[in-house]
Amino acid sequence: MKIEIGEIEKTEPRNYGYGTIKIERGLRTSQGRVKIEAPAPIHYHPVETFYHFLSGSGRLIEDDRSFEIKKGMSRTIAAKVPHFILPRKVINALIFPVLSLEEPETIFLKDEESTKKEKSRLIEEILFRKRLLLKRGMAKENLEKWLESERVRLENLSIEELREQLKFY
Repeated sequence: MKIEIGEIEKTEPRNYGYGTIKIERGLRTSQGRVKIEAPAPIHYHPVETFYHFLSGSGRLIEDDRSFEIKKGMSRTIAAKVPHFILPRKVINALIFPVLSLEEPETIFLKDEESTKKEKSRLIEEILFRKRLLLKRGMAKENLEKWLESERVRLENLSIEELREQLKFY
C-alpha cells in the first residue's frame, strides 16, 4: 500500500494480554497508541523509541534503572535496551519509533538472566506497594519481618503469578 502525504493508515487495536496497541502510520512517521493494564513482559525494540504518557501511573524499569510514570511524562528508550512497565493505574501512552518508518517490533526476552531480573523487579514492586499499604497499621520491626517472609513466599511464585499479584495492589 502506498501512503501519500497527509494520509494516515490505521490498524485495528491488537490485544497482547497486558494491554492493547493501535498503530497509526503516515509517510514519514508511525506512532502507536498503547493502553497498558497489566505488567508487560521484559522486552526491547530494535529502534530508539519515544514514549509520551497521556494518563495513568506506574513504574518504568529500564535496564537497571527505575522511573516513576506520571501523566505528561516522556521518556526515550535507546534501541535494544530491555525494559518493562508496571502500571498502578491503567496507562495510556503514545509511542513513536525514532528514525524508523516501520511498526516498532517488540522482542520479548526469555533468557534466564532477563527472567531473573524481571522477577526480582516484580517482587520489589509488590513489596513496595504492600509496605505503603501496611506501614500505618504495623510497628516497623513487625512490618519488616512480615515483608521478609512475604519476599520468601513471592520468590516461589512464577512471573505470571507475580503479575497477577500486582493487579491487587
